[in-house]
Amino acid sequence: GLRRILDEAPPAGPAAGSSDNSAAGLPLSSSVRQWLADFRRAIRARPLSDRFTECLAEMWQGPARWVVRSSATAEDLPDRAFAGMYDSFLGVRRFEDLCEKIKCCWASLWSERAYAYRQTHRLNHRQVGMAVLIQPLINAERSGVLFTADPVTGRTDQIVIEGCFGLPAALVAGRIAPDRIVVAKKMLRAVYHTVSAKLLRLEVDSDGSVVERDNPPHLAQRPCLDRRLARRLGRLALRAERRLGGPQDMEWAEVHGRIWLLQSRPITALPERPPAGRPPRQIWTNANAGEVAPDVVSPLTWSIIEKAVMELFRPMMDVIGLDLAGQPLFGLVAGRVYFSVNTGVAILRKLPVDVSWQIHRIFGGDQEILLANALADLRPEDLGSVRIRWLRALLRCPRSLYEMGAARPAKARRYFARIQQEIQICQRQQFSSLTESELLRQMQERFVLTCRYLRGLIFMLQAMVTVPLLNWLCRRWLDDAAGIYANRLLVGSGDLEDVRSGLDLWRLALAAAGDKQVRELIERGDCWDDVGRGLDHLSGGAAFRQAWDAFMRRHGHHCRGEIELFNPRWAETPDYILRIVRGYLAGVGKADPEGAYRRRVQRREQLEEHCRRRLRNPLRRRIFQYVLAQARWGSTFRENIKSEVVRFLFQWRLALLELGRRWQRLNLCEDPQDIFFLTLDEIVALAPEKERAAVGALIRQRRQDYRRNQGICPPKIVVDRFDPDAVRPGAPPPNGGRRTFHGISVSAGVATGKARVIGRGDDRQQVRPGEILVIPFADPGWTPYFIPAAGVVMDLGGMLSHGSIIAREYGIPAVVNVQEATRIIRTGQTIRVDADRGLVACLDEPPAAPGSSDSPGPSS
Repeated sequence: GLRRILDEAPPAGPAAGSSDNSAAGLPLSSSVRQWLADFRRAIRARPLSDRFTECLAEMWQGPARWVVRSSATAEDLPDRAFAGMYDSFLGVRRFEDLCEKIKCCWASLWSERAYAYRQTHRLNHRQVGMAVLIQPLINAERSGVLFTADPVTGRTDQIVIEGCFGLPAALVAGRIAPDRIVVAKKMLRAVYHTVSAKLLRLEVDSDGSVVERDNPPHLAQRPCLDRRLARRLGRLALRAERRLGGPQDMEWAEVHGRIWLLQSRPITALPERPPAGRPPRQIWTNANAGEVAPDVVSPLTWSIIEKAVMELFRPMMDVIGLDLAGQPLFGLVAGRVYFSVNTGVAILRKLPVDVSWQIHRIFGGDQEILLANALADLRPEDLGSVRIRWLRALLRCPRSLYEMGAARPAKARRYFARIQQEIQICQRQQFSSLTESELLRQMQERFVLTCRYLRGLIFMLQAMVTVPLLNWLCRRWLDDAAGIYANRLLVGSGDLEDVRSGLDLWRLALAAAGDKQVRELIERGDCWDDVGRGLDHLSGGAAFRQAWDAFMRRHGHHCRGEIELFNPRWAETPDYILRIVRGYLAGVGKADPEGAYRRRVQRREQLEEHCRRRLRNPLRRRIFQYVLAQARWGSTFRENIKSEVVRFLFQWRLALLELGRRWQRLNLCEDPQDIFFLTLDEIVALAPEKERAAVGALIRQRRQDYRRNQGICPPKIVVDRFDPDAVRPGAPPPNGGRRTFHGISVSAGVATGKARVIGRGDDRQQVRPGEILVIPFADPGWTPYFIPAAGVVMDLGGMLSHGSIIAREYGIPAVVNVQEATRIIRTGQTIRVDADRGLVACLDEPPAAPGSSDSPGPSS
């Protein structure tokens, strides 16, 4: 029967129109399919020889569970791998089953897919054979695969290790996303490490069968790979590679601390490496930078950021004697601020303790996956000449230690009070009464003041250090692997100005709802000017106007993207705040944000007491209490100082607009806001009349560039140079069919509801009570949307992002850094935010609303 199949088979070679790489490019006739099925049945039906059965019986006297694995002679050829073509079986417990599975492995040599693959690749069917490996089944605690050369980049100087909990079959089959470590062969140093949500595991049950189980939340997010295990695997892999004569693809397992190599096969085809003389590779990411400056930045704002950012980082750089040697920390991609990954990695690798391999923890979420392949191809020459001047660091050490020790809350409060005094002086300044030269001098002085304010980073380090430390203590001392305790202990941590802005807006709505006439006026008013005039004729109008004016004095300096001087503030856009209040009116009586806030604070206090009782060791209890207090204070101070800096920037904006109006009257520009399309140095240099002739043409060109960049959506990660022509504005993301997102849990809890996708913080949409807010990022301009929301999902963000802190303060379940959520999830779609595990799941299909404002689109 086999001879008949082979004799009558079509000539070996690819079918018309099929790909040489197709696993089944050759269509099989029904007769061939029937012959193959008959032959497989004949193999399984034929009994094993007596001698072979006796040998198996001798081997059987051992472990209770076995693996029967196929291995064909035509596997792992230089250009044909046959990966996954043949059958293997786990958890064989009975001798009769062992005999049957061996024959099944032989029969899989003649499966339709294997036969078609050989036909397609011109392999002689008569010259292949099947060997069967019989191995004891190890009930692995951790397992995975290992490559002694990177199969994606072709690098032969690195080892790629992937791992999961339990048996490796689920990983090999692609059913779970593994953790990943890349190790440099030289010194076996970890280059980077990614951690995925491992939602299931395969393990051996008590009766010997292989079962699939869900991983508990605390285990799903826990790393299954560490540097010690990576070094042990790396040493074994190098020995195997030397003995077997080339790059290897291996499976491994660990049980009770012992590592087993389960199989090894040659890597048959590696991609070509880039030529040795290629130019340095530069990697950019908008993580962190995309929250501070989410949109296209104006030339004026960028000229300030470039100079001020160094003042922001200078205290930290001075502490360790860091010299960037001209390497950029930030750059522009399509007019947006991006962070230089090269510089970040170079700095981390210069530290006494190398933590550059953990760079994924800085970016988190899906960015770690996007960065993986890009980072893998970074060479030492790509990292520039960043260095640490140890002598300078040593000489500065006493002063640095003193400054860090003196950065206490009492000193920070005095520092904060001085900033508020400076701002009050600026607020009393009448810009219209100043001459042009006085206005220019004010701008220069304010830049110096801004840099001075940014030197308060030494106080902000409290939050940057103590919040991660609190997470670590909760994991180690309270078994809080998922970070739930740490998140909930920071709820209601202090008097955050930005949290108060949301609650004050809600109080405005309550004030309007309490007066029927005021409510009717607000609900039918088209703009604040009309409402303001109408309030003058109402008995309760004066009280509401007083509350409105108080809100604007305290919070009117906020807006979306408030670091950008070009953006108008709430005080300049009262119609936007009026829409928010009108939207809140619909929720009065249905929601109670202030009451919910108080209840969350009470639950936080109960949890804090529970943690203290669990910490029986008095020293641990005192350390925990101190770190918790510092984390709360640091988070509050960090956000409040940022709010005051933004308040100061608002005064700076008003001064610039006054100068712009004067230039408009002199016909130097067409609009007062044209001034934001000049740099700070250019504004000062344009003071003499003879240097102002070309200012109009320069502004027009930059406005044109600004508008063009607004229509471009650059990716989160950019390698080398960004080509704007390769990105189609509004194009759907390549992973548009996703139903589950993995991100960083920043505020614990679980919420299910309809999604409300909002791309801009000044959008006309309103969040209804119980909806899940899906946004690209969050700064104080987004705070009003948090009040009625049941949960929050953000494209960007980290543990110390503004949106994360606000979500924790309000006690709203939040997952951040999920990437592309605003472009995939649609308004009205039911989603579940599981912030205990850092997962967002779409529970139904998105509603069809093409072209509507609710449909996904660019976030800028």
